[in-house]
Amino acid sequence: MQKVLLQILISILLCVITAFALPSNQVSLIDKIYVTPEYRAAVVESSREMIKINFDLQGVEGSVFSDGNLSYSRFSLPGEGFTFEKNKPLLPAATRVVIVPPDCGLELSVATSDPRVINANIQPAICSGDPSNSESVFSTKDIPKLNSTFPAEIAEMSEPYIVRGVRMVNITTYPIQYDPIKDVYQQYDNIETTVNFTDANAVNPVRNPIRRNRSKEFLKFIRSYAINGDDVGRDDPDAEEIPEYNGHYLVVMHEECLPHVVPFIEWRRKSGWKVDILCLNADDALNANTIKAGIQQRYDAYLDDRTDPFDQLLLIGDLVNYANLAFQPGWVLASSGHHYDWFFGLLEGGDDAADVGISRWCAGSPDQLELFLMRTMRYEAEPNVDNMEWLNRAAVYAQRWGRNWHVSLPMNVRWGKQVLESKNFDDIRVYENYEQVDGAGASVGPFIRDQYNDGASIMIGRAENYYFRTQLPGVDNNDVFPIDIYLGGHQEYSVWTLLKTGTPNQPKGPVAVTCAWGNPHTLHMSVVWLEQCSAILLHDMTFGWARVKGVLGPRRFIPNFDNIARNVRTDLMYYGDPGIQYWDGAPRIVSAEFSEEIASTERTIEVQVIDEDEQGVSGAQVTFYMPGDMPELDDENYADYDEMFMKRLFSDESGMVRFFFEDDFEFENETVLITVTGRDILPFFGEIEVRENVHSIEIAGYTLTEIEGNDNGAINPGETFSIGIVATNLDENREFTNVSAIISTQSPYIEILNNELSFGDIPAGDESEADEPVLFVAHPSCPDGTSRPNTKPILDVRFQSDEGNYTSSIELTPEAPNFDFRRIIGRNEFSYNMRNIDIYITNNGEMDAPPMNARLKAVGLGVSIAINQASYPAIDAGRFARIEGERFRASGNLMTVPGAMCDMIIILSNEAGFVDTVYFDVQIDEARADSPTGPDDFGYICFDNTDRDWGIAPVYNWAEISPRDDDFEFRGTEIDFEGNSPMDIGETRVINLPFETQFYGRMYNEITVGSNGFISMGDQEWVVNYQNWPMDEAIGGGLGMVAPFWDNLEIPNSGGIYYYYDEEEARFIIEWYRVQHRGGDTDLTFQVMLYDHEVWFTVTGDQNILFQYKDIEDSQGNDNSWTLVVPFASIGISSPEGTTGINYSFNNLRPISAVPIANRRVLLFSTSSAYISGTLAGRVTDFRTGEPIEDAYVSTQHGFSNVSDEDGNWIIDDALAGVDFNLTCFKPGYNDSVLTELLIEEDDSLNFDFALLHPEFNASMDELATELSTDESIDFEFEISNTGNGTLNWEVTKHLRGGADLDPWEIRDQVNLGEVLNDSRIQGLVYDNDHFFVSGSNNREPQVYILNRDFELVGQFEQIEQGSYGFKDLAFDGELIWGSGSEMVYAHTIEGELIHQFEGPFNPNNNLAWDADRELLWVSSTTSNIIAIDREGNEVTTLNRQNMRIYGLSYYPADPDGFPLYILHRDADIGDHLITKMNPENGDTSFVGLIEPEGGGTPTSAFISNTFDVNSWVFMSMSNSGPDDSFNLWQFDARRDWFDIQPLTGSINAEEVQELTINLDAEALPPQRQFNAELVFHHNAIEGSFILPIIIDILGGRRNLSLDLNGGWNQISLNVLPDDLDVRNVLAPLVDNNCLVIAKNGAGQFYFPANNVNLIPGWSPSDGYQIFLSEPFILEVQGIIIEPDEPISLQEGWNLSAFYPRRPVDPLIALSGIREQLIIAKSPSGQFYLPEFNYSNLNTLREFSGYQYKVSEDVELIYQLDENEEEFLASHNEPEYFLDTYTINNLSTQSNLNMSVLLIGDAALHGFEIGAFAQTGQLIGAGCIDKNGRCGMAVWGDISDTDAIIEGAHEEEKISFKIWNHLCESDLILTNLKGESTWKSDDFFVGKITAVESAPVDFGIYGCYPNPANGPIRLVFGLPESGLASIRLFDINGRMAKTIFNAPAQTGLTDITFSTVDLTSGIYLVQLEMSGNNISTKIIVLK
Repeated sequence: MQKVLLQILISILLCVITAFALPSNQVSLIDKIYVTPEYRAAVVESSREMIKINFDLQGVEGSVFSDGNLSYSRFSLPGEGFTFEKNKPLLPAATRVVIVPPDCGLELSVATSDPRVINANIQPAICSGDPSNSESVFSTKDIPKLNSTFPAEIAEMSEPYIVRGVRMVNITTYPIQYDPIKDVYQQYDNIETTVNFTDANAVNPVRNPIRRNRSKEFLKFIRSYAINGDDVGRDDPDAEEIPEYNGHYLVVMHEECLPHVVPFIEWRRKSGWKVDILCLNADDALNANTIKAGIQQRYDAYLDDRTDPFDQLLLIGDLVNYANLAFQPGWVLASSGHHYDWFFGLLEGGDDAADVGISRWCAGSPDQLELFLMRTMRYEAEPNVDNMEWLNRAAVYAQRWGRNWHVSLPMNVRWGKQVLESKNFDDIRVYENYEQVDGAGASVGPFIRDQYNDGASIMIGRAENYYFRTQLPGVDNNDVFPIDIYLGGHQEYSVWTLLKTGTPNQPKGPVAVTCAWGNPHTLHMSVVWLEQCSAILLHDMTFGWARVKGVLGPRRFIPNFDNIARNVRTDLMYYGDPGIQYWDGAPRIVSAEFSEEIASTERTIEVQVIDEDEQGVSGAQVTFYMPGDMPELDDENYADYDEMFMKRLFSDESGMVRFFFEDDFEFENETVLITVTGRDILPFFGEIEVRENVHSIEIAGYTLTEIEGNDNGAINPGETFSIGIVATNLDENREFTNVSAIISTQSPYIEILNNELSFGDIPAGDESEADEPVLFVAHPSCPDGTSRPNTKPILDVRFQSDEGNYTSSIELTPEAPNFDFRRIIGRNEFSYNMRNIDIYITNNGEMDAPPMNARLKAVGLGVSIAINQASYPAIDAGRFARIEGERFRASGNLMTVPGAMCDMIIILSNEAGFVDTVYFDVQIDEARADSPTGPDDFGYICFDNTDRDWGIAPVYNWAEISPRDDDFEFRGTEIDFEGNSPMDIGETRVINLPFETQFYGRMYNEITVGSNGFISMGDQEWVVNYQNWPMDEAIGGGLGMVAPFWDNLEIPNSGGIYYYYDEEEARFIIEWYRVQHRGGDTDLTFQVMLYDHEVWFTVTGDQNILFQYKDIEDSQGNDNSWTLVVPFASIGISSPEGTTGINYSFNNLRPISAVPIANRRVLLFSTSSAYISGTLAGRVTDFRTGEPIEDAYVSTQHGFSNVSDEDGNWIIDDALAGVDFNLTCFKPGYNDSVLTELLIEEDDSLNFDFALLHPEFNASMDELATELSTDESIDFEFEISNTGNGTLNWEVTKHLRGGADLDPWEIRDQVNLGEVLNDSRIQGLVYDNDHFFVSGSNNREPQVYILNRDFELVGQFEQIEQGSYGFKDLAFDGELIWGSGSEMVYAHTIEGELIHQFEGPFNPNNNLAWDADRELLWVSSTTSNIIAIDREGNEVTTLNRQNMRIYGLSYYPADPDGFPLYILHRDADIGDHLITKMNPENGDTSFVGLIEPEGGGTPTSAFISNTFDVNSWVFMSMSNSGPDDSFNLWQFDARRDWFDIQPLTGSINAEEVQELTINLDAEALPPQRQFNAELVFHHNAIEGSFILPIIIDILGGRRNLSLDLNGGWNQISLNVLPDDLDVRNVLAPLVDNNCLVIAKNGAGQFYFPANNVNLIPGWSPSDGYQIFLSEPFILEVQGIIIEPDEPISLQEGWNLSAFYPRRPVDPLIALSGIREQLIIAKSPSGQFYLPEFNYSNLNTLREFSGYQYKVSEDVELIYQLDENEEEFLASHNEPEYFLDTYTINNLSTQSNLNMSVLLIGDAALHGFEIGAFAQTGQLIGAGCIDKNGRCGMAVWGDISDTDAIIEGAHEEEKISFKIWNHLCESDLILTNLKGESTWKSDDFFVGKITAVESAPVDFGIYGCYPNPANGPIRLVFGLPESGLASIRLFDINGRMAKTIFNAPAQTGLTDITFSTVDLTSGIYLVQLEMSGNNISTKIIVLK
């Protein structure tokens, strides 16, 4: 788009300047007006609420002139215009065209700093007389009396005008005001203008602004016309599709003309254009208003369909008369006035801007119509290619025709010549004559005649040519007819003669031509001519749209142009086809291959476009055109016929297109037409014959079936489908036998699994289904066919039969995600400091996208990326999302020029294999001083000698080549400039280069040196312009320009311009030696050096260019013309295409990175930001394992980086050398490693290895779920441990689940309700009971829409008032919906029943909010106070609106500050969506903030609700933006105070633990609700984060319990009081499901349902119960909550009791209140707690379990929930060996009888297992020894009722114990400490381990573990007898590494542990030695 904007500037080349002799009291102002430089104005902010344009108005120049009597001041602003108001000061003005929304009010606000005040002393020049004759001004003696400041305002906005649905205004700023009272000037350097889009009534609104298929010609126009023109077209719903038509004509004519122009109409149709026809009878054709009405009707019909109307208007018919010429009008199509055809194009907005391209065929007889037709067809459709020279030929001409010479004439045509050369015309004929005044065209006429005779593609010129006024002397008959763009005075006579002379048999003249009526002013027509030529040549616009650009274009830079140049609209005339485009060279000759015969049932037609070498031609437009049942061409119904069928496609790389037709498509003609066209393609015409009975096989139909996928019926990536094909025999007379088919595809996105089908024999005219379906798989990366139609897979079906082979195809439309870049959160800029990068992407595909992995890549070295991987959540189709989890991390590379742009790529993928790519660009930091300038769009950068931090920065080293200088170093050759030129405009000479050089990618072997301080690449000797312009805009000078000092210069006798080739240094030097400003006397010496790109290498291969300044002064000379306007030079370079460049300085205006030009200044232009470098390399490994680490990021502080490969190796081969640097190695999951104060020399190499430490994150719980009462608060202990070898850094953040995890005023959701509801004015909304109620205008049939939470329309009802826009706002009082948008207020039910209506306080009542505290309705208008009314409409109180413009009211009853009335309002100085809250008691306000919905829009309503989700209050608002009205859901307030954790951050060393406290507080939470949150721990371990879910159920007095019971024995309790205490009812679900066997309480009472026996008197909530089930079951119980601290009475002895707390509690805490009385506590599984021995293997007490307590006396138990002083006892591991080795029948679920055993031994036994055995040898219990040497276990007893099964020990049976030391079993010898080791139910035994009886062992090593090891190793060895033993460690080479053990050892097994800290990674031998015996084993150590 930047390219387009720059081309605009070329188009309006500043050659509208004229300099001519003036009377003594007049001075020219024409030389002050020239092209508007875009850098003066820029859009700095834009939204749906406003657009802000900043005008940089620096550089105003002033001068003083005298008429001999009085003096006056003249001011100018380079690149801008003037005020041009009669009898008012002539002052500078800057104007821009700005696009504004289609239907809003507009307000202009202006901001600026205080002006500088300058004493006038001399009054300003005054514009007098007719402003249209503004080429002169009168001196001060004619100044009228002024009595007020002028201009009155410093900025103004025009009335809006419309072009094709785009509404625009002109913004004009005035840098100078004159105050005649104080006699001072006020000067402004900067003016910021803001156009605010308001809800006021729109002036000149747009009708149906959303258009499908926007005109491509209009888009070219608008993007070159308005400062924000690039925005147009983005709202086109079909923007991604190939437009249906190439363009759209309306041809308007006298009805008699139609038969003679049908061939043109059909030519346009079959080449892809839509053509409508409007024929008028003789009477109507004479009435311009009737003609206009007919055109308007056709245009409006398309608008009503929301389709872009026709964009080309061709008028056909004679004018009413041809003045005094002999031509007699025939069939007339009148114009408005005499020739005002522009009138017919004014179709939208009631303004003077045309909406279509307009042109005329001024022909009204058969012969003349045939002549126009012939010329047009022979240029467009059938050009003469027998001799193609004319297609490469163009002509340029200029002739002085008036008294005064206009410098604009040569500047116009010389610029035009360069443009034509850039378009590759190799034969350009040129005519210039400025010496001779030739108003009659006697001199230029013969030149033009010769061009007509010789033939040319296009001619452009400026001349007043009467040569052809009445005849065409010397013009031959021809078959080549050029386009002629020329303007001069009274051209209409010549043009009519050119067009109307000749016959179909004697053709001559132009095919299209422009002219001006009357005697227009040079200034106006210079501007118009440039705009026309720019449109045609540079913007490739059609002829008719060049007219629009020519007429409207000058508005951009000439204020009130419409007033001073009214005749441009009325008197600019265009004749020819409005859609014609010039040939810019010989077209390519192509042909097309296709079937010449098809069946009428054909569904696929293939066409291949090939060139003369039979190679495929890509990009050709192929049009399929079927006229249908078209009337005869001379039939009167032909004009209204519109049922023809046309389809166009563009050929692929092989030249192929495939036309597909739906099953219901019917071929209606015997012949269809195939036409191939293109911008550079000679049209090809072909025909296909359609036959009803064709000997062929075709697809009759097919069926798609989803075999493997998501069952949605659509073809999604990775899915498998079958396609069943039915074939048909199109021949009604013949049978096809042995029919088969081969299925294939060229698409990379489809894999066909079986491709051979059989159809058998197909009888004549019959169908046959394939024997099996085709199976195919969509590739995992298959793209979306709807949003990317060019990727749709095609299945080629090739039928084979005994009778012949035939082809058909099937087109598939897959549905897939399609991702596009949306925006970067924050600024679209990467600084040089690493930062997190979060990016929004949009899914524009048809399929909801699953979560995606994302990888960020930079194109080039501009960006350094530290974290290149991230994840996106699932994104539904049409929605957008940001990164989920860890963000990208990146920075700008320090060697990238600040302000440069860098292309970026995001590669998205998922596990299923889907891959998509998103492209975007970012700016690298901001341009600043002491840094290079650029780069431009090509890549050139300018370095000056102040850029000291850049190694490539140049150093001043003058090379003198002028022999005139005493110190010359080389003898240069002087260029033979004469020193003067015609009109002193400058000279040029072409110089051959000694080497071929490359500049902006183009090769040159010659340059053109200009006397005015510049070089043009190649031969451009015509470019002599002394008028310098900004270099980056490529204006006015050569195409491809090198300008060291472009200014108005002259060569004195002492000076000269020289060149020299320094072969040794491979440089070509050009020096301007002692030249001077024209009229100045200061010598200027500067030079350019062009470096041979073959020697001086750059990144792109383009030459380096050096500017040096020896003696320089950048200021004006004494000339009183151009240099007074632009007194300073232009310095820089520009590209040959004129699309980019570097403007280092223009008129003393510079980028911030540039410095003033001064003596000894040096500038280097290069495409390489070179620096000295070296190579860094190394390897990254894991410190512990030594394994390589892949994808580790290694970076220097300067941004040079790379990542390690799979072997851990990395290399940076271009690191900055010669400066100190730090080197950092980073890998997620590892600790950073940083090497500091490093230095590498140029071309040196250094190696650095990194061994990274890594932390490990371990949490003590995975989830925290509990229940709390509404007044309950609880603390949980939580631990984080680091089991890694590096430091673990962590921090925790609190988040809510369910969409509420947002900060206040963060947007939660946004929905385009305008699109959902197809309503362009959505206004008010409320929410209730999971439904939205939304008011919409519905085309003035207003509705209330009802939508569910998924924004699906589930209902609607009519609003009370119809015929208006309806309710502006809604409010809800909990029962009724209140609404108003007029003077009436209504209240109705949610079903739409009207309950209340009354007249409100305002008209309209725009804003409503229900006050639930006061039972009042708050009402306001936009600019009214706020009034409270009751339900009957009575006014209660009034609040002052505090000057707010109000757009919505809402009410928040829980506001903590007592300001519950929330006001949505706008302020032009702050924003459009402001929130302020108000205290209804006193009217005090408090500003809340600014909210900015995506896409902006005008705010229309607001509503606050706490029913949308349980966790939040939300703020809902509507934004109105035409059809894109959006609903915005904002987070307002969230409940986060119910959970907390401390501390919030920490650092944990390796092998350490940190304790945290989690607090849950339910005090403020509503009952009977569940709250979900999560604590997210962000850490630097490999996983990166850990999420701890938190779930609490808030109880409200009652609770539902779910007890998950096992089959077998269960010991249960309840912590609710059941509604029914009958045990049978409590346990009824168990009985009903036949699974309850027996239930018992602690007293032995039981319930035996099989015998219907119940001895349990009632359910006691304080008791526990034992129940036996035949199978598992979930028991549901409801009841009243029993609080945890409810007392339980315990009796002396055993008790089976309930557990009330609803969360797990450590028994030491829970039972601390009865510790003195507690003997033992047991769980259902036999775990126990013995307070006397301070032992517990009972980790926690849990709800729903019953527990057995044995107490020494009666006591009251109250469960304790707070920590006591005692430490938690150690946790206990479960035994494995004994349970795996022995069969055990006494699982806790099979027996409810057990005895508790505690065995106490030495801590050295930690980890060993102990098993308890019955006398039979049966295992009856097992446990593990804890770190204190203690082992507790439950020893199970036998149940007497099950004789067949022995579950455990019998009463009084002796118990024995064995120990397992991980190697063998041994018997234990115990000493009794308490009780006996005989089994007794519910007893306990405590014994001390006194000895272990070991079995005899052999000499040897019994175990080393772990192995491999990276820490301590445990070694067990055995000795058959006691003695001295030695254990030593040897490495793999036999060297002893260390002695592990050397000491006496006992008989049996010995267990030792040794450290490996002092060992390196490797294999070692462990050797045991004793009494001469030795044995060894291998171990592996890993670090």
